[in-house]
Amino acid sequence: MLSWTETLDGPRSLITGQNIALVTIEDPGLIEVRGKPRDRALGKALRTLTGSPLPTTPWSSAGTETLRLLWRGPDRWWLLLPRAEAAGVADDLAATCGRKAAVADLTGAHAALRLVGSGAAEALARTCPLDLRSVEPLQARGTTIAEISVTLLRESESVPAWLILVPRSFAEGLARELARAIRTTAALDLFGSRTPPV
Repeated sequence: MLSWTETLDGPRSLITGQNIALVTIEDPGLIEVRGKPRDRALGKALRTLTGSPLPTTPWSSAGTETLRLLWRGPDRWWLLLPRAEAAGVADDLAATCGRKAAVADLTGAHAALRLVGSGAAEALARTCPLDLRSVEPLQARGTTIAEISVTLLRESESVPAWLILVPRSFAEGLARELARAIRTTAALDLFGSRTPPV
């Protein structure tokens, strides 16, 4: 069983090191919205809510720290928000958009972990096949970590931070794998500047 420490001011910390921390955050609110990007009612409702236009570029996001809208497909978005607000926001969106959009409250289906610090990308690279250098701040990706399907959001540029959304039933296993990756101290640069032998 994993043990938690109270070493950070906000969320509970699972593991910390000199330049990295893996933390859990309270279960996020998660609303899935499906509709046409050109639907004015949908665009207006989401713009009013997040203060940003609907993200239409693959894996882009828009919004604020507390309300973030992630592109999940050509006609599909995830809205991340505080759990306590999710049910009310889902009801409001469904009423505003009517039959032109499908709104589902998926709160509770996913857990969220945050990997923070200058060593975060290296720890992720130990368990994730994605080229993390291609992910810009505030972009997301669907990928796997330790063979578990996740949604990964690079949260900021100034402080390296990655939000990992994982189906709840896999959350503890994923946390265990990330903790193992953080504790691994060997350099990832296996071949240095040399070309790997093929």
